[in-house]
Amino acid sequence: MHGQFVRAALVEKIRTQMEREGTSRAELARKIRNTPAYLSQVFSGKTLPSETKLKAIARALGVRETIFEQWIVEAKEHELSRLRPIGTDTSRDRLVRSLVDQGLDPDDDIPAILSYVDFHKSKRHASPSHLSPGE
Repeated sequence: MHGQFVRAALVEKIRTQMEREGTSRAELARKIRNTPAYLSQVFSGKTLPSETKLKAIARALGVRETIFEQWIVEAKEHELSRLRPIGTDTSRDRLVRSLVDQGLDPDDDIPAILSYVDFHKSKRHASPSHLSPGE
């Protein structure tokens, strides 16, 4: 399962595909055996479906699984670029990629983990280990 950002990006891809195909919400709702109101909640961001549900919606629009998987890759890459501060070192980049690959939520979990790591790095640098106890 991917984080909120990736799923929200998938919703946008689905919305674009729906418009491209000229599919109405009512028609799509019928295909996925749900209501137009449900799709309104999805497209307004009030409801964020699971990745499985998003895949079913995309499939109802004729999106092949390989295309859906590519959408996920694109969304993850975009999220990584959004999370990457200027001047990031490669170890931080690898950590973020690894956390995203593990399915952690880029909006909640990853910033908290990075903050924790930064805090402990600053503590380590603030207490000089080269000084003897009496200095």
